[in-house]
Amino acid sequence: MAQGSLRQESEKGARELRAEGCWGRKMASTSAYFSLPAAAAAADGGFSVEWPQASLLLGNCCDPSLELFPRPRLTDSSSWTVSGKSVALTCETQLPPQRSHVKLWFHFFRDNHMLHWGLENFLKISTITTRGRDASNYWCKACKWSSDVCKQSPKFQLPVLIPVSRPVLTLSPRGHRVLEGHTVTLSCKVERGSFPIWYQFLREEVVIHKMEATQATKPLMSLKAEHSGNYYCTADNGLGAQRSIPVYLTVTVPVSRPVLTLSPREASVPEGHTVTLSCKAERASPPIMYKFYHEDVSLGERSARSTGVSLRVTVTAKESGNYFCTADNGFGPQRSETKSLSVKASRPVLTIRKPRAQAVEGDVVELHCKAPRGSPPILYRFYHKDNAVGSSWVYDGGGAFFNLPLTAEHSGEYACEADNGLGTRRSETVSLSVKGELNLPTTAQPG
Repeated sequence: MAQGSLRQESEKGARELRAEGCWGRKMASTSAYFSLPAAAAAADGGFSVEWPQASLLLGNCCDPSLELFPRPRLTDSSSWTVSGKSVALTCETQLPPQRSHVKLWFHFFRDNHMLHWGLENFLKISTITTRGRDASNYWCKACKWSSDVCKQSPKFQLPVLIPVSRPVLTLSPRGHRVLEGHTVTLSCKVERGSFPIWYQFLREEVVIHKMEATQATKPLMSLKAEHSGNYYCTADNGLGAQRSIPVYLTVTVPVSRPVLTLSPREASVPEGHTVTLSCKAERASPPIMYKFYHEDVSLGERSARSTGVSLRVTVTAKESGNYFCTADNGFGPQRSETKSLSVKASRPVLTIRKPRAQAVEGDVVELHCKAPRGSPPILYRFYHKDNAVGSSWVYDGGGAFFNLPLTAEHSGEYACEADNGLGTRRSETVSLSVKGELNLPTTAQPG
């Protein structure tokens, strides 16, 4: 064989070795190829080979710098993506300059399902997930055109950020009404959202508390009436704040003990006059139901939102007695102190009942004194010429009676007084004339 032909064959073999072995073709484990860089004809008609820089190409094939292309790497367009948004995946690898003309096919996979394949090394996908990380494994494969030379990227999961859902504000204990002085706990929670999450509690647009947590709580202690209002919370993880539906909290103030007043202020009034009863609780959440009572008998009820209520009473003897009122806003009635109302005794009327038109010594007359109006008990006193001759208590509203045996000295002016502790009233005077002892005529006896 000529030296030129031998060199051509050796170069061809080296090229085949590089093309088939170094670029991904499998090499038989029992075969090896050597480069013959220098071959010359020998004197006996054969050839000789010099190995000044002989090298075993098998070792060179394993050098990563001689690979057709390195193992690809799958990357996304950003360090994180928002759930439901699009993200571009890129299958990155690099052909050496001497192989820039080689065409590569790219295959994109999610788990074991191929999403796309083609000459472009990127793919735009939409992430749909409710977790903080897409649980699917993504990977790609780069293959040489019309060849079985393929390399696969490592698998990875997309880091996906989930915007917070609309938070829900709840109260504990449940219900929208709480008594003054009690404690209620506000809780704010989102169903989904990537951490960290910042929460804020607000009342009527004023921030009252903020914190970072998986679920936020805020106790409101020793509540007062001014703490009533609309409460809501917000949640934000940097992808947009969300606001809860407002919850109206009513801090209810139980009624204080009401105060009953009379107008006019006097505890006693003449019969026929009008008295105004007023009942008012100084502290209470409306509405308030007021009730008036006279000797435990209800006189009626009235509702009010803030100020107290009044009741007008026209006074008779029947209206005298004890009055009180109650106030209730749904948390138990409160009762006022008792006020007594008395009707002044009217001017009494004195009458003298005689057994005959002309009273004489020895007769017994009945003095009768009665005040038509007045709160009992009433003390009646009888007078003869301003001298007291007798007295009597009456507890049932009737008049008083006094029996007087007559003598000649009992002639003169009589009067009576009525006193029920609210003032004494004196009757008009009544005259009584008493004559000497009556002498009956005698009949003569026959002789």
